[in-house]
Amino acid sequence: MNSTYERDDAGVDHDALRSTVGRARRLYSAEMQPAAVAEVTRELHSHLRMLVPICLAMVEQTPKHTLARRRLEAAVDTAQHLMGTSPSGGPMAALVHMQLLADSAAALAARVQAPQT
Repeated sequence: MNSTYERDDAGVDHDALRSTVGRARRLYSAEMQPAAVAEVTRELHSHLRMLVPICLAMVEQTPKHTLARRRLEAAVDTAQHLMGTSPSGGPMAALVHMQLLADSAAALAARVQAPQT
């Protein structure tokens, strides 16, 4: 980002987040395990509940009408949408939903960890 802002990501456990996202990716590419998908989905929700407020604060500190702000707003909007929905349509829908949550969590975490400029 080309803006300067302060952020507080002290509560984000980036190692745990990377581990959860990694588990989601392995479940997505391996044999379907519904119980594991449900567990990882709950963990991803937990990570996103911590990341979204941090990223919303970053949005407010990013200059208006900039590409960086629009991208961050879009990432937060996507995360909030995914957190507010639940899949219907069986185990494959749950698997896809879990992977979308994982992608969203990874994207927000990357923005939180990005060096300030």
